[in-house]
Amino acid sequence: MLLIGDESYKLAKEIKKGNVKVVTEFIPFIDWVNKKYSVKVLNVSIEYEKIKNKIIPRISIILERRSDFNKFVDDRLTIDINKQNECLEAFLKLYPKKIKNVEEAFVTFDNFENTAIYEAISAVKKDELEEIKKSVDKDCLWLIDNTMGFFVVLTNTEREREEINTSDACKIIKEKLFNLVKLYDEFNYITPDNLKIEFDSKENFEKNYKDNWFYYYR
Repeated sequence: MLLIGDESYKLAKEIKKGNVKVVTEFIPFIDWVNKKYSVKVLNVSIEYEKIKNKIIPRISIILERRSDFNKFVDDRLTIDINKQNECLEAFLKLYPKKIKNVEEAFVTFDNFENTAIYEAISAVKKDELEEIKKSVDKDCLWLIDNTMGFFVVLTNTEREREEINTSDACKIIKEKLFNLVKLYDEFNYITPDNLKIEFDSKENFEKNYKDNWFYYYR
């Protein structure tokens, strides 16, 4: 998974913004992947990991869009082994002497769009969420949280959660959250359809998760 603190993500951002170019040497491989699978690769890099006293080479392919990434994984995010092997074989054919410990090499796929959306949602400030909560004329709202890269709107009780889901307030909250997060959407990836907003309750949070965010989000 590509994290917002990863150097590979930061580099991909600069490439996306046009401030940095991909390594010229890897352009033939990027072109091959793009053409073979009808996708857009943002960057390719080689990283080495030490696992059980072995140096394992990892060829990292960062795909720009979620739809591109989904072509390489199933619904459970399990990598398509055939495509993984095809990419590895193509890379080794183009760069036969580039990798050390080639017998241990493997390919990974990452999704830039998802991480960029996560970063945009996480950038929303707590006081901005508090303002949305106050602007909605509903005493039932307890908290709006964005800790895990999506929004959770919590009412005080389960009954209030059920009521708000069928009220105009639900639509208003979603619209306000969408308009707010778009201010942080650097690459214009977020749409009303892919913005994840869940409704829950303080009652459920305290009863089933012991009033603990770790248990709630794990």
